[in-house]
Amino acid sequence: RSLARSFFRSLVLSFFCSLVLSFFRTSFFRFLRSSVFWSILAWGAWSVLSMTWTSDLDMAQGHARSMRMVAMPIVLIPIARRWPLFIIFFLLGVALQNITQLSEVVGSWFMNGYDWKTGSPLFRPVGWDKHQGNAAMFMGFAVIIWFGIFIGKKSLTKWAILGAMLALFGAVTSKSMAVGFGLIVSLALFSCFVITQKLLRPKHLIAIGSTTIVLVFAAGFFGSETINSRVNDSINDAKGFVDGNVNKNNSTQYRLHWWKTTLEHVTDEPVLFHVLAGHGLGDTRSIDFSKEGSTISSVAGHPHNSFIQILYEGGIVGLVLFVFMLWKIGSGAKSISGEWPPTIHPVCVSLVVLWSVAAFFESIQNSGRPLALLMLVGAFVIYSSLISPTTSSNGV
Repeated sequence: RSLARSFFRSLVLSFFCSLVLSFFRTSFFRFLRSSVFWSILAWGAWSVLSMTWTSDLDMAQGHARSMRMVAMPIVLIPIARRWPLFIIFFLLGVALQNITQLSEVVGSWFMNGYDWKTGSPLFRPVGWDKHQGNAAMFMGFAVIIWFGIFIGKKSLTKWAILGAMLALFGAVTSKSMAVGFGLIVSLALFSCFVITQKLLRPKHLIAIGSTTIVLVFAAGFFGSETINSRVNDSINDAKGFVDGNVNKNNSTQYRLHWWKTTLEHVTDEPVLFHVLAGHGLGDTRSIDFSKEGSTISSVAGHPHNSFIQILYEGGIVGLVLFVFMLWKIGSGAKSISGEWPPTIHPVCVSLVVLWSVAAFFESIQNSGRPLALLMLVGAFVIYSSLISPTTSSNGV
């Protein structure tokens, strides 16, 4: 039944893509000149192709459903010149999510026995999306986009500050460590970009810096001891893992164990084939993760690291294609033309960096929504670089 549903959905998607290509064939022919498009297609095609040699077809089908997001650059051709409107609705959607989070925060005042300082019982407001990692990724993207608007669009300064405050508050209160690390790295890179390109005035630097500091401290107040203890525990737990300890209730130790074990199985027999081509999409679940003297489960659907999982399932070929795609999407933003503000390049690069850093701590390529965010950046880079503003509305 699952295979039938997957086949039907893929058939519908293929039919829709065919309709889009028939009506917008000129725009698609421009795609063929885009190295970004080919890099996305190459990684997606290799991942799907690896299903032919996987030993876990059921898991592969689940991952393949997420891989449908690779078709987004084609599916979104009809709105190729509607990106400003698309971005507005994206930011409004995240803002509504943040408002829902705030309502959860206010509602928690009435929770019996809730301790704001310790964050007990565990409280991670995420709004409509109950997966804190996915929700935080959307909010992290919104933070960077709002900061780009703040610097590049003077007429929207006040709205950008409000939107950035909401999104940053939401990202921090969701307590996703992966997205948190990604935001730190990407915002630092974004600041370096705009400073070296002289796009950041002193007042902008003060506003962004103060907003970030105030919001991080304010959001961190909701369970401040929980955040601090998680950082300290992660350091201590990593030291414990080095000493050979693996506790199933310790997220740091079992993730490190998953990483180590997955890497050890990369060279399974036949070595040459598995190193180059991998074990196949979804095959990570076939690894025996059990450890003598530990109660950790022997089965894991993914190792919580996109790069290690892709190396195991897609081999060196898959990992190279994946990294190449990330690099092409980020570097392709340099060729964006038109009436976009000068901050568009650092914004796109920072979004790719945020996604990539988070991918080192989560297998986010397995989830449709986070993968869709990366594909949206790729689609935007393709459209903005290749499609002229003077092109007719149907692209033909």
